[in-house]
Amino acid sequence: MYRVLLNADRNVQRIISSYYNTPTHIVILRNALQPPKATDRGDIEGGIEGGIEGDIEGDIEGGIEGDIEGGISGSISGGISGGVSVGSSVGPSVGSPSCFSVYSRSVDLMLGPPPGVRYCRADSRVTLKTENAKNVYKEVGLAQLYQRADRGGKVEMDLEGWGWGEGGKFWREYRLEGEEVDCRIREEFEDGLWELGVGGESEGAV
Repeated sequence: MYRVLLNADRNVQRIISSYYNTPTHIVILRNALQPPKATDRGDIEGGIEGGIEGDIEGDIEGGIEGDIEGGISGSISGGISGGVSVGSSVGPSVGSPSCFSVYSRSVDLMLGPPPGVRYCRADSRVTLKTENAKNVYKEVGLAQLYQRADRGGKVEMDLEGWGWGEGGKFWREYRLEGEEVDCRIREEFEDGLWELGVGGESEGAV
């Protein structure tokens, strides 16, 4: 049965619910938006120090005007002498890392009607790459998030590790990568997972 869990792709709750013939639910312990990481833009404030190397013949004192490959409309004027002055602001493109929202999430997976019996704790790092994913995330769980945000598209699963922890608890770590959502998840299941004494379980129900 653990081999079934090892390769489960967004359907752990269905597997456990089917085995015990009992509904499951989750209890959210933490769902915290993480502060954005520093971007790799170099030292723009105070001058570009080490960002421009090579042969720049002469001083850039006049100005660079016009469109730079259609990206920056406006002007970069005043020279690069301790700073860069950009005539018009250019926001990050949709889907670029600077637009991502990252959540640290921890939930207990419970068997039976509330309050239920815990059978797993899942800690996740959820990366939302589009505005659509951010909106959907407010309404649904992770499994439904991929169905709605990634519109049923292909989601890659990469099993990063598994084993037996303290007290004989089975654990696994894996990544789920979709077009709009990425997750890194660690699940730790309760000892005696298949003998919780809840519902009408029967051996081989899954």
